[in-house]
Amino acid sequence: MPLVLLAAVYVPLRQALDEVAWQVRVRAAVREIIAREPLRVVQSRVRVERREVELVVVVLGKVRDAQKSRARMDSELRQVAGVAPRIEVLAVPDADALAGLESSLLAPRRVDAPVVAPVPSPDQQLHAVQTRVQAAVSDLWPGAVVGDPLVIDMGTTVDRPLRIRVVHLGVPLSSDTLETMRRTLNASLRQEATLVDVAVPALPITRQDGDLTFMARVSAGVRATAGLPSVSVCVARPASTTSPSGPAQTDAALSAALDSVLATHPNVTTIPGDAWSVHFVHGECRLPAPPDAGQPDAPPAG
Repeated sequence: MPLVLLAAVYVPLRQALDEVAWQVRVRAAVREIIAREPLRVVQSRVRVERREVELVVVVLGKVRDAQKSRARMDSELRQVAGVAPRIEVLAVPDADALAGLESSLLAPRRVDAPVVAPVPSPDQQLHAVQTRVQAAVSDLWPGAVVGDPLVIDMGTTVDRPLRIRVVHLGVPLSSDTLETMRRTLNASLRQEATLVDVAVPALPITRQDGDLTFMARVSAGVRATAGLPSVSVCVARPASTTSPSGPAQTDAALSAALDSVLATHPNVTTIPGDAWSVHFVHGECRLPAPPDAGQPDAPPAG
């Protein structure tokens, strides 16, 4: 048992001592090789451990001279170390070149401060997003079928998708077209969005479908276009009556309600007519021509 214990301790200890002795011998050989080097050695770095030898040497001379020095060092280190060393010999032409290299490496370099683009203001960011959304909608919008957009605006909240509202004079989009545009916009904008189609009738609105429908359509059109200076409301209004009851009283109530709704729109033109009619147009209302317009003056009596 004592012999076994001695062997267990002796063998690793002996290997460690051999490793240390090898390192000391190789390092001494490296110092001696560098000292005997005919070229001027200006810098060296050596690593000797775990039966590996790495040597980097910088000498004054030509590349051809450095290659010869490397061959000499490799041959001598192989004999001493018993392993193939990794040797690199770098040559610099002369002392002036070395001094220039050192000065360029040691001198503090002027580092220009990076040019940082100014952060866009909230208004600029909002304008950029609006421009992108409006362009995406305009590219997809079937204006020839349902009328060109008068306004494209958007809104959003933290927990809801982007809401895009399009106001136009014409017929509403079909449900299939609306869904197709919504999906295409989601892919183009890379975010969830809902598309709200606000179609203001391009034809005159009359009482043909009943007074409630008439008022509802007019009110919706006024709300949608009240903020659009380019849209005018052309109202044909029948002559008022003073009858206290019957249809005349209904007409008076309708007239009062319609006046209240139209008062919120900045561009309303009223002309006399045989029956109520409200027409939303792009631009100014076309007034009827006077009865004698275009007729030549009668010649004076002779």
